[in-house]
Amino acid sequence: MDLPTYPGWNIIRMLGKGCYGTVYEIERDSLGIKEKSALKIIKIPESEADIDMLRSEGYDDDAIKDILHNTLLQIAEEYKVMEQLKGNQHIVRCDDFQCQENENGFGWTVFIRMELLTPLPTLLGTNKIRTNQYGDIERLIIKIGSELCAALCELEKRKIVHRDIKLQNIFVSDDGIIKLGDLGLAVNDSSSGDVVVGTTKYIPPEVIYNRHYSASSDIYSLGITLYCLMNEKRMPFLPLPPEPCHIADEEAAIRKRLSGEPLPKPKYGSKALQAIILKACKYKTEERYSSARDMLVDFYKLVTPKKQERLFTTSELSPEQLVLLIEAANHSFVETDWDYKPNKRKTKIIVASVSLATAAMIQIVLSFDLPGIELLGTEHSTIVKIGKGIIIAIFALFSLVFLLHVFVEIIKSRMVYSREIAAISSKESEKTIENENKTLTYNVSALAKIIEKQNDR
Repeated sequence: MDLPTYPGWNIIRMLGKGCYGTVYEIERDSLGIKEKSALKIIKIPESEADIDMLRSEGYDDDAIKDILHNTLLQIAEEYKVMEQLKGNQHIVRCDDFQCQENENGFGWTVFIRMELLTPLPTLLGTNKIRTNQYGDIERLIIKIGSELCAALCELEKRKIVHRDIKLQNIFVSDDGIIKLGDLGLAVNDSSSGDVVVGTTKYIPPEVIYNRHYSASSDIYSLGITLYCLMNEKRMPFLPLPPEPCHIADEEAAIRKRLSGEPLPKPKYGSKALQAIILKACKYKTEERYSSARDMLVDFYKLVTPKKQERLFTTSELSPEQLVLLIEAANHSFVETDWDYKPNKRKTKIIVASVSLATAAMIQIVLSFDLPGIELLGTEHSTIVKIGKGIIIAIFALFSLVFLLHVFVEIIKSRMVYSREIAAISSKESEKTIENENKTLTYNVSALAKIIEKQNDR
């Protein structure tokens, strides 16, 4: 197969082909510095046959050129949207846009260079993610859901509706950051109600019936995507593996979903996580999350113990900061540096309570005359009284030390946690989180260690 050319870069291989173009992996070597990117090539028109078809429909050459030029402008809009969102680390970054007019004067070849990422479906097919184990799928959904919510927060802020959120449009960077891509169908919220577009399996009911897209539509599509991941990659109302799934099953499942029948719970996930997903997938828009931020906050509450949650007011935290805290409290499905541990503080309190109870029981037992003790002849002697007092004092002191240790740790851990975490709320840290992925990864690791210590106590 003859590969196309892109100035300054070598095209290595084709990564995939879709309705809107072909994506290649490209590489260049500048003074020993190797760079890799993804290149999306869109041909307008796709073939000479498209021009012949337009001519057969009565269009002259000038009209055909106008049609093709309008198609070019529509594609350029995708690049403009990606340019606006370039600072958000959870949206695929676009680095360059070029178009070359075809030699025959009809149409263009468009080149869009983007960061090189791994499609989530590809990663799901590897051993890096084990979706058949409860703990793994729980952490995976929390990670994907929270980071895509952060992407939707950015879209909502700019009044942009994606309109095509699905598994195939989710990507993962080398350092494990989830990114939302393929903004070819994204439009301004105020102009999103003309035509039904997107993938049928993920389209919300109101779009089918009212042809109106909104931020709530994206939340619904995200919910259905996460539902699919939690349900053996099967949509609502479909039989689960190993049962086969037929076209008739899919059509019936879509009819049930679009008619408003309540969705069954997905196979995996805790009750709290299932509640988040099912709320995002509510039939009525007013019953869903009112914003992606509200959904993100629920993910935060799901993984954050109340003692830590009280240290922050969620309304004061940016989406990026919420994601950072969630990542610190949640496992990374790409690389895990730490794990949840038992709450040792509770164990210490239990030990202290048992010690106090033991001391009290000894006091009660030794206050009675025990059978046979008179044989010692020292029932009321000073030695017995001292011995009894020493035993009780030891248990009482043991309990006091444990309780004091727990109290000091609570105060100390709160002070350390607040001090270490405080940087997240600063503008300087927010800028770092937004632009420096390496710094973000480092901060997540540091936060994880802080929370690990917090849970140990």
